Amino acid sequence: SIMRRTLADTAYEGDPLTPGWAAKPGARRLDPKEVRGLPGIPVLPISYRDAGLVLSHLEGPPAPERMQGGLLADGAGRTRLVYRLGPGPARLKLSVRMTESSDTIRDVIVRIPGREEPDSWVILGNHHDAWIYGAGDPSSGTAAQIEVLRALGRMRQAGWRPRRTLIVAFWDAEELNLGGSAEWAEDQAQELRRHGAAVINMDSAVFNTERPLYVTASPTLHRLFLEVARQVRDPRGRGSLWETWLRQQNETRGLPSTDAFGADFDASHPLAQPHIDPIPLGDDQTPFVEYLALPGSDMYYGADYGMYHSLYENRHWMETVVDPKFLYHRLMAEFQGTLALRLVMAPVLPLDATGTARAWESAFEALEEKASEAKMSPRVLRPVKRALKRFRQAADDFAAARDEALSNGAWERAAAAPRRVEVNRELAAVERSFFAPDGLPGFPWYRGLWVAPPRAVPGLDDARLPGLRWPLELGQEGTLGRQVDVYATALDEAAAHLHRAEGLLQTLAQPR
Repeated sequence: SIMRRTLADTAYEGDPLTPGWAAKPGARRLDPKEVRGLPGIPVLPISYRDAGLVLSHLEGPPAPERMQGGLLADGAGRTRLVYRLGPGPARLKLSVRMTESSDTIRDVIVRIPGREEPDSWVILGNHHDAWIYGAGDPSSGTAAQIEVLRALGRMRQAGWRPRRTLIVAFWDAEELNLGGSAEWAEDQAQELRRHGAAVINMDSAVFNTERPLYVTASPTLHRLFLEVARQVRDPRGRGSLWETWLRQQNETRGLPSTDAFGADFDASHPLAQPHIDPIPLGDDQTPFVEYLALPGSDMYYGADYGMYHSLYENRHWMETVVDPKFLYHRLMAEFQGTLALRLVMAPVLPLDATGTARAWESAFEALEEKASEAKMSPRVLRPVKRALKRFRQAADDFAAARDEALSNGAWERAAAAPRRVEVNRELAAVERSFFAPDGLPGFPWYRGLWVAPPRAVPGLDDARLPGLRWPLELGQEGTLGRQVDVYATALDEAAAHLHRAEGLLQTLAQPR
């Protein structure tokens, strides 16, 4: 097996022997000896105490600062242990037994067919595998999503059917290179490219209620998350989730954090609204966002918890320390469930192209600054800049037409029903336009143009617009020129979908 986040360094997600195709029975598999990124050194997790004991017996020069950690020289003191490179003088004997084998993983998929737009799919996700007990990761999210599914089941028994198709998934093998979600996405790739509208993932629900809600999402979903947060009530009676989310982010914005805020966050100024990380990397939304260019998200309540993937992340910890009355589990179930209902029931699919345009503009400005530092001619990026301007205008025009159609009642006229389906089909296709069939430079599995792990450039901390950023950072002018064409074409395709949607909105009142 491969421990995600510790050992795996493949240039793709999912089964390392079947990159880009599903690992189904009988599928072609690569020879493990030919797979780059598989671990070649046995690794054994050990405790804090044992690690300190081993490191304290190393001599030699101090390790570089980037390799220094936070272990203390002794349990009672406050002196940081200096990590050294060795050798010895102590010798350590390890007994490691490893096996190489394949096994079956099991995703659990529930599908509720849509009534009016069955070919538009909204996906809710969580994974059900865990390291040790996994009370927070992922079982808090699993429990909350089961409650969402229970509520939807009762609604179905009462005769409810969604406007769009809802797929609720419990993924297996997330901790093993996103195995369950990646393999399903590869298996269903053609269908998802035609029908996928949005993915709302909840890897885990609750870790630390003293930290703010963390949401990472494609920019087209930000407006939806903020609107729904105003509808959901804080479990302690302190107003809406929106209000407590903002309050806690402002209270903790100056604290160092693993992932409480994410990208493009300025801690020096108070927030006016909750901040959402626009770079949804890392969990089961990854295969959809980065492999298929679908809008996706992840969320959980509270970063910075010390029990991560340990024996102590158990039910006792959850019941006595984190969420004794399971109030925040209920909150996250309500949040995910309401997001799902908005996505499958809203007359106009709640995707915000203007939000996408703003995020791309911000990322492109950072790219231009980097190009200027590299003394690159601004003409190189100009086709993307012009296409981005056209896309922004198309997004603004569509938003105005949408608001007009909703306010004057044209959208609800019976004669408009066929055009409603067409409008939403065009709107869903906007995000899917940001797809590179041949993949990103040197990494063909990653085909989404918005974000990708910065694997191509060591030390790079900006994951946005990777097809442009990577060759720019590496000084690959020919590759950059080709990627400029890819990005400009994708932006114009997205703008064309918005223009068609706007035209349909303007003719809603006309009989067919």
